[in-house]
Amino acid sequence: MLIEKIKLNNIRSYADEEIEFPRGSILLSGDVGSGKSTILLAIEFALFGITNEISGASLLRNGEDKGYVELHFNINKRDVVIKRSLKRGFSVNQDHGYIIIDNKKNELTATELKQRILELLNYPQSLLTKKSLIYRYTVYTPQEEMKHILLTRKEDRLEILRKVFGIDKYKRINDNTKVLSDELKGYLKEFSGMILDLDDKKGQLNGKENECTKLVKELDKLRDEVSKINSVIKSKNDKYNEVEKNIKLLEKLRNDLNVNKLKLDYNTDTINSNNQKIKLLKNELLTYINLDGARIKELEAINLDEIKIKIKQTENELDGIRARKQEAEISKRNSDELIKKINSMENCPLCKQNVTSLHKHQISSNESNKIVELNKQISILKSREEEINDKIKDIKNNYENILSKKNELELLRFKLIEKNKKEGELNSIVEKSSKLENEVGEFKNKISDIEKDIKSLEKLEGQFSDLKKEIDELRSKDKELSIEHGRTASKIDEISSEIKSLKLEIDNKLNIKRNINYINELKDFLSSSFANLISNLEKNIMLKVHHDFDSLFRKWFEMIVDPDLLKVKLDEEFNPIIEQNGHVIDYWYLSGGEKTAAALAYRLALNQVINNLMTSLKTLDLLILDEPTDGFSDEQLDRLRNVIDELKLNQLILVSHENKMESFVDSVIRVQKSNHVSSLAH
Repeated sequence: MLIEKIKLNNIRSYADEEIEFPRGSILLSGDVGSGKSTILLAIEFALFGITNEISGASLLRNGEDKGYVELHFNINKRDVVIKRSLKRGFSVNQDHGYIIIDNKKNELTATELKQRILELLNYPQSLLTKKSLIYRYTVYTPQEEMKHILLTRKEDRLEILRKVFGIDKYKRINDNTKVLSDELKGYLKEFSGMILDLDDKKGQLNGKENECTKLVKELDKLRDEVSKINSVIKSKNDKYNEVEKNIKLLEKLRNDLNVNKLKLDYNTDTINSNNQKIKLLKNELLTYINLDGARIKELEAINLDEIKIKIKQTENELDGIRARKQEAEISKRNSDELIKKINSMENCPLCKQNVTSLHKHQISSNESNKIVELNKQISILKSREEEINDKIKDIKNNYENILSKKNELELLRFKLIEKNKKEGELNSIVEKSSKLENEVGEFKNKISDIEKDIKSLEKLEGQFSDLKKEIDELRSKDKELSIEHGRTASKIDEISSEIKSLKLEIDNKLNIKRNINYINELKDFLSSSFANLISNLEKNIMLKVHHDFDSLFRKWFEMIVDPDLLKVKLDEEFNPIIEQNGHVIDYWYLSGGEKTAAALAYRLALNQVINNLMTSLKTLDLLILDEPTDGFSDEQLDRLRNVIDELKLNQLILVSHENKMESFVDSVIRVQKSNHVSSLAH
């Protein structure tokens, strides 16, 4: 993880400031109270929100209602931006916030933001609490807090270190093991009560199985009896079915006899009826005896269509003459009007010139000659019109005469059709009657044969009745046996179900008995072998951690303080032991710089031990040291340069007001405060 930039808005002494962080070692420089530590707290707040160590009231600038921190960092080559806001109400609480990963923005709650950050940093989800122990002891620890861990009670220090190292889980395992053992004892008591009636259930099962065996024998006996009766019923049924076929045949013959008698009666009645119709039709045909066929042919030779065509042609000729006469009369009237008009005209209506008498005379003379010719034409057309009218009258009179002859023809035709129809009807009836008379003979023969067959089968009716009675009695007995069989089978099923339930119950109790044995074995294992195993595992891990911690603690202290003057080590409970000239001295007898050196060495050793234990953390290359030089002599400051070089981190942020430190680092960020507002010094 590499921090790139942070924005502070109304955060403690900062009104609105943006700070960029390069790679390498960085010094946050400034006077005491200038706002250096605020930047570190703001980074922690941006990552984890409000914690037990950081309250909203301690962050929000006095007199302001809102503020925020926006942190830009890179992790696994992914750009991340996280923003957390503060809002003042009855108290100062977290407001809205968001996270941007690779330019994808998600607005989340404070808890969701923390969870997302823990995922990115690969911190345990168990840290989703008000404490950020891993961050506080691997990345950023306020100097006073590290001094506090050196001075706290050994029991509290050991508990904190267990949590930081992740070793406290072994204690939890032991505690949970004791709880589990107690629960197992409860299960043993409960399960033991559940198998008290096991022998009683086995006795019940044995009794039910004996009863079921007896019933099965009874069922087999009933099954044999049913089988025998069914065999007799089958034999009787075969005979019954054979007789039944003949009885059905007898019934069919009787039906056929009745049908044939009905057909015979029907045919006899029909023949009698047809004889009456034949007599009637012959009398009717006598009325058509004088029908003249020659007259019909004569009348059929007359063609009315030719007369109709001639009438139409003459009428068309008449229409043409009338049209020509009308045209001539119109032309005559036009000439008369023109003569009148020209004689009364003084000036031409078109050219407005005077019309001369000569001109009038010429026109009048021409039109008068025309009128004479038209009168001749009209007279001729009138004469032709009268001739044609007379001709049409003659043709129409002739048509009416012929039409009356055609009506006569239709009447004769109708009579001829009726005659032919009745002759056909007569022939058909005669033919049908002949056919029916033949059928009457056949029906009489068939009736005689059927009566003989019926007589031979009637003796089987008594035998059929006796067989039916015997079969009904056998079926009644079979039904009784089947009911008894079903009752016994049902009883067997009922007992079988009880046996199944008892077996299942016994199996469950046997499983419980086996579980009791297993639980006893498990309880013994947990109380002896497992507990010792966990204790030994915890001891071995603690020994390894203690060895590494002690070595690193000595290494970092010797790099800061001359080993000829002071030496340090850790006791079994991670308490720092300080020796001078071979004698153990109390931490309180140390100078300010020596106390700081001891706290810094402990801090660096703790950082490396945790990072070695949790290699998957994404903050391995980031370290923040808050006032690591408090009380240092010039010699100790010079020794710190070697410490910085030895750390070999991608990003190291130091907070100090020592000007000499500026020569130790790659970059310097200067902070100043003016009128209670912190800002970057440019």
